[in-house]
Amino acid sequence: MIRKSTQFVLFLALLFLGGCGIPKVKGTLISSKPGTQVPDLIAILPPDNHSNDLSASEVIQRAVGIALTSRGYYALANKAQDAALQKMGITDGGQLKAYRAAQLCKGLGVQGVLYSTIEEFNEVNIGFWVSKKIQLNMILVDSRGENLWVGEALYQIRSLTLDPQAAAQTFLERKAGELVEKALRVHLVPESQQAVAALGNKVSPWPNPQDAQR
Repeated sequence: MIRKSTQFVLFLALLFLGGCGIPKVKGTLISSKPGTQVPDLIAILPPDNHSNDLSASEVIQRAVGIALTSRGYYALANKAQDAALQKMGITDGGQLKAYRAAQLCKGLGVQGVLYSTIEEFNEVNIGFWVSKKIQLNMILVDSRGENLWVGEALYQIRSLTLDPQAAAQTFLERKAGELVEKALRVHLVPESQQAVAALGNKVSPWPNPQDAQR
């Protein structure tokens, strides 16, 4: 039988793990090549998806497009690009490592390519406990194969609700959201956009590298 003191410690531990429901959004610029002219036209390549969510690739690819466009980039991710990649034998982001950046740029008619790897893309909602985490890496490479910048993006939130009524409401809202996401075949869209934007604000804008926010 668990003593009251032990129960109290477990309760405090749950509160600590749950936090106050404030999301952690972080973009980290790991490295960048100073004074580099950003390519005029960039292809946003399909992500290498290491998560179990099949919708993650499309959601992240769109989020990256929004973030780069807001920084002045001319970034492409469309069906014509997908068709060009398929002609090269590429149907999945995990296959991109077998091709040089120069090959991809030539095949897609661009001056640079953006690689991304989705490390985590998940959500758990059981009413009392809600957890969301999106973590990915991005690399911008020019047609010569040089890394112009490398970065990481993160969105994470953990929330513990001890009120049964509030927990039930949270659970029902999540179920309603799942119906919409299932119909649109997307998931964690606003969270992905926040994560990618956090990194986008750190990278060199087009065409003025000196304006990047450090």
